[in-house]
Amino acid sequence: MIGESSALLSKTVDELVRAHRSRIILNFRDVSAIDSAGVGALLAAYALIKHSKGQLKLLNPPQKVRDVLKLTQLSKVFEVYADEESALRSFAEV
Repeated sequence: MIGESSALLSKTVDELVRAHRSRIILNFRDVSAIDSAGVGALLAAYALIKHSKGQLKLLNPPQKVRDVLKLTQLSKVFEVYADEESALRSFAEV
């Protein structure tokens, strides 16, 4: 994620939150890695969603993304799921 990808994530999350859709799952299926701009965009999205009393969950992050989350200790912040059904079910548990 650099530039346009980070901006697209921010814009999309902002639009969803404005539409009162603050239970969000980000699917990383087609993402191979994440850079510092991507981490910043994730944190900004998390803050916006959290401020709106919502939740952000990550789905299918590849090992490289998991490694970055662990290195930055964001693995303690984000809930990560391997399948969509579990991620969706986790919203009902709250």
